[in-house]
Amino acid sequence: MLPAQLRNRQNIFLKGDGLARYGRKAVEFNKRASTGIGRYLINRVGKLQAAILRNISNKNSISSGNLYQSVGGSLREEITPSKISVYMLIPRYTDYIDKGVKGAKSSYASSRNSPYKYTTKKPPLEAMKRHLTMKYGTPKKDLYFKSKSLQEKIFKKGLKGTGIVSRAYNDKFKTNLNEGVIKIVKEEAIVSILEL
Repeated sequence: MLPAQLRNRQNIFLKGDGLARYGRKAVEFNKRASTGIGRYLINRVGKLQAAILRNISNKNSISSGNLYQSVGGSLREEITPSKISVYMLIPRYTDYIDKGVKGAKSSYASSRNSPYKYTTKKPPLEAMKRHLTMKYGTPKKDLYFKSKSLQEKIFKKGLKGTGIVSRAYNDKFKTNLNEGVIKIVKEEAIVSILEL
């Protein structure tokens, strides 16, 4: 949360009224602070994105390429008077791939701590068919039986957790990100005190 004076100045800057009261330098500070933190966040989130893409490639978990392409999409920056956000959009199912899913009968060691579990509903058969066709080129005549077999195996045993996101977005990354933002805010606050 920004201090009240800074918030008020940013609101005035965004609304465009009453600028003469606060002077040009206060407005320039707001602009510079938000772009400095914004650039830093885009840089750090871009590095996170690259690490996740490396993990996807290294785990040989590319089947259709949809996950790799959607994670590799562009980053979005949003600056409002009270916060600066950088978004990396990833599909919802990424969490299942990352943490794994426990099976109805047993589970893999990498998915034992997963919050997800198959209980009564089996994975969709169409998804199994797409996976087998794209990854292995399974011929149509064998597709139904192999899909059904894979569906049963996943339902009973679950899915292995790959850690493609959690290995990159870990406590070390979060700590470094927070420390970097704090450093930029301190530097910009010192600059503003000297200029006002």
